Amino acid sequence: MGGWGSAVERVRCKFRCVEHKEFAGWQKILHQVAFVPVGGDGSPENKAFYDATPGGRLEIATITRMPFTIGHEYYLDLTEALEG
Repeated sequence: MGGWGSAVERVRCKFRCVEHKEFAGWQKILHQVAFVPVGGDGSPENKAFYDATPGGRLEIATITRMPFTIGHEYYLDLTEALEG
């Protein structure tokens, strides 16, 4: 079924919000937020997350304003979707 084996596994990442934009979409205002992995400086926890996930970028967009603040850090938990 999935790429990780038979057990449902979870991967936790830690990202910092770096961008929040609003723009006109098709009949709606879209809210786009971008995140990058935390850097290796700062807390020991951030260094550990940086060692595991040193690069990347996540961008999401929705019609609902999202409660993310630029400069704040957030956990991202990834689990395999077993249902279609």
